[in-house]
Amino acid sequence: LSVEERGPSTDGLLTTRRGDELMLLHRARGAQSASPLTMGNIADASAAGSVLAKAVAGDESIEETRDYAGIGVLAAYRFLPSIGWGAVVQIDRYEIDGPLLGLAMRLLAIGSALILMLSLAMYRFSRKITAPLVSLARKLDGLETRRWMFAKTIKTGDEIERLDDAAFDLTRRLRQTYDHLEELVRERTGELTAQHAQDAAILKSIQYGIIVTDERGTVQKLNDAAELLTGWSQGEATGKPCAAILRITDKDHHEIAGEDHPAVTTLATAKPYAPLRDPQLSLVRKDGRPMPLILTIAPIVRKGRAT
Repeated sequence: LSVEERGPSTDGLLTTRRGDELMLLHRARGAQSASPLTMGNIADASAAGSVLAKAVAGDESIEETRDYAGIGVLAAYRFLPSIGWGAVVQIDRYEIDGPLLGLAMRLLAIGSALILMLSLAMYRFSRKITAPLVSLARKLDGLETRRWMFAKTIKTGDEIERLDDAAFDLTRRLRQTYDHLEELVRERTGELTAQHAQDAAILKSIQYGIIVTDERGTVQKLNDAAELLTGWSQGEATGKPCAAILRITDKDHHEIAGEDHPAVTTLATAKPYAPLRDPQLSLVRKDGRPMPLILTIAPIVRKGRAT
């Protein structure tokens, strides 16, 4: 009857029947005496699924149930034919589940610790992998025109280091190209400045009046002789239609305007205006005075358009 070594909640029970009554002969846990205890009608106990009644009836098994006190237990029972008693050994469910729950909690704690350690390791590993890429991106973002400073700092021995080397070589070549381009720009700018000064000097020295327009016939420049002939200054004429500055009348003193104006016709047809016979044209100056005029218009054709 001793079941103390099985656990603090283990009970060893003996039962038998007296007539129609189910009798509990022994209660190990907390029992002060061995006085029999009537458990009620055996038929009612069997209908309720009592393991005591099953043991007395000759059954043998292990099942999860509730004891006579209503506590959830795991009970093993069998019939003892030599004395006609039923024996039941039971243990509370919490004592069985407790170690499993403790084991589950320990496994959960160990798993959580492993996941945390793995996460930290993955984070450090990812930082180790991405740090060279971040460094390379920052160096590329820091490139500035006119400086092109780039230092090789990545020593990983893999593709990222080769990419860093390639970026360094590319930056070096860009710096050389940019320096050469700046030199070419300075040279070309000097040439254009000198050419512009020469053209301006030539244009200024020509005694004939010259008016330069764009493809829309808008005045861009007048030389000194044109200012003197037309009465319009460079500042006054620039941006105005050529026909408004170069007002022309024929031999009958009728003004030639609109699409018949030689400048408009030349821009439309891209053909020069140079009549073989003198059309006896007159220039109407800004102040309204007429002046005999010999006119030649030469278009500058670029991509089929005249200026």
